[in-house]
Amino acid sequence: MPSLEHRETTAAIDAVAEVLTQSLDALEGYATMVEKAEPQFRPIAERFRALHASHSTSLAEMVKRLGGVPDMSGSYMGKLDKAVVTLASVFGAIDQHEMKHVRSGEQSVLHAFAKAVSAGLPASEQARVLTMQGELLALLDNTRDLA
Repeated sequence: MPSLEHRETTAAIDAVAEVLTQSLDALEGYATMVEKAEPQFRPIAERFRALHASHSTSLAEMVKRLGGVPDMSGSYMGKLDKAVVTLASVFGAIDQHEMKHVRSGEQSVLHAFAKAVSAGLPASEQARVLTMQGELLALLDNTRDLA
C-alpha cells in the first residue's frame, strides 16, 4: 500500500498535470483564434495565447520537478476548441464578441488552478500556481470591457 506521502505527491502531480492539460487545450484554441481573428481582436487573442504558452511551459517543468512526466498532448477538448473556432470563423468574424466564449472556456482552467492550489503542493510550487492563476485572472479582468 502506498504511503500517505506518496499518495499526496501523486495527487499534487495529478492536479498540476490537469492544469497543464487545460492550459494546453486553451492554447490550441487560441492558436487557431489568432490565425482567424479580425485584426482589431488579434492582439487580445495573442495575449491569451502567449499567457497559456508560458503557463504550459512552466506547468510542464513543475510536473517534472514534482517527479511526474508531463503529457504535452492536451485532451480532446483542445481539438474541439480548435474545431469550434475554425467553424465559427467560417460563419462570422472572430472578434470581441467571442469574449463571452473565451471567458466561459477559461473557467475550466481556473477550476483546475483552484484544485491545484488545494492539492498539497510544496509552498514554492503553490506560490507559482497562485501567480499563474493571478495572471490569468488579471488578463480576464483587463479584457472584461470586451464582453
